[in-house]
Amino acid sequence: MLHTRVMPSTECSTDHRLVRCKLNLQFKPNPRRKGKPLKKINVSKLSIEENVAKFQAGLEKNLNALPDLDNPTPENLWDNLKSSILKSSEVTLGYTKRRFYEALKTVYGPTRQIQSPLRSSDGQQLLTEKPDILTRWAEHFNTLFSIDRSVQDAALHRILHPSLIEE
Repeated sequence: MLHTRVMPSTECSTDHRLVRCKLNLQFKPNPRRKGKPLKKINVSKLSIEENVAKFQAGLEKNLNALPDLDNPTPENLWDNLKSSILKSSEVTLGYTKRRFYEALKTVYGPTRQIQSPLRSSDGQQLLTEKPDILTRWAEHFNTLFSIDRSVQDAALHRILHPSLIEE
C-alpha cells in the first residue's frame, strides 16, 4: 500500500466511511511447464481385433515375467501392473501423433486458392484461366518497366539536398 485515505461522508452521524488506497501490485507470471509433453498411447488401434490379441498376449507375458514380492503392498502391486500395461501398450499400440493441423483442416475444410479474374489490356475481355492471367501480368509489368522516363532538369533542381558536414 502506497497511500491510504479516509473520505468524509455527507452524513455526519454514521461510523461508515469510504477508504481509498493506492496499491502497487505485482503479479507473478504463470509458471510454464518444463520438459517434453506427455506422450499419448494410440488406443484407437484397439478397435482392430488383431491388435487386441497382441496387446493381451504382451500384457500376459509381462505380468508373468514379474518377480514375486515377499511383502506385497498396494503401491508395489500397482507399480508392477502399471509398468506392465505401459510396456505392452508401447510395443503393440505405439504413440499417437499430435496432428493438430490435420484436425484443423478437417474442421475447416480444404482451403481453395482462388485466382481473381483479370481484364485484358484493352479492357474488353475478362481473363479467368491461369495461363492467360499470368501472360497478362507479364505484359503489364513489361509495359510498366520498359517505358523510358524523361526527367526535367527544373524538377531535379527543386529537390532539396541536405548539406554535407565536413569534419
